[in-house]
Amino acid sequence: MKTITARVGGKTYTVAAISTFAAREAMRVMEELDAVRRRALALTDDSGPAEISAAVRARLRCAERETALLCRVFGDRFTPDALENSLSRAELDELVAELTDAVATLASEHAPAVPADGSTQTAAEAMDKLYHTLATKLRWPIAQIDAADFESLLRFVFYRDPDVRIINGREYHRARGVPNWL
Repeated sequence: MKTITARVGGKTYTVAAISTFAAREAMRVMEELDAVRRRALALTDDSGPAEISAAVRARLRCAERETALLCRVFGDRFTPDALENSLSRAELDELVAELTDAVATLASEHAPAVPADGSTQTAAEAMDKLYHTLATKLRWPIAQIDAADFESLLRFVFYRDPDVRIINGREYHRARGVPNWL
């Protein structure tokens, strides 16, 4: 995974692996942030104070989730107050976008962009589907899924045997020795 760096309180913190919970939360935060931005763009001069106040409250809730997410991703090595005092809101938004981009890049390397049934789904819906599959079919507890390293989990779930190739719908296995009939 791409290394993400933040400078907080005069110290530089880096993270190279994130938990599945953090990856899932990053997708949800980005979806919420996009919805808040669309809502803010829809405001006009004729918008009432209640609409403007609701948009501001939504943005503040989203900002709190972003800060909590970043603290968790960096292993709670600094407080939310220290993070917000060290970085501007734009820098925090950029860090969350960088995190989401890293998660999306990992997911796109391992999972198909379009589901087999041809439907479209958001990244958060795909994460929910992954959770559901692991919890029901493999009977994994949600706490273990949350704590797992996201990249390792994807490699496990989407493991492809290097000795097996599928060509035109037929499965071919690489020879592992001299065949018995020889």
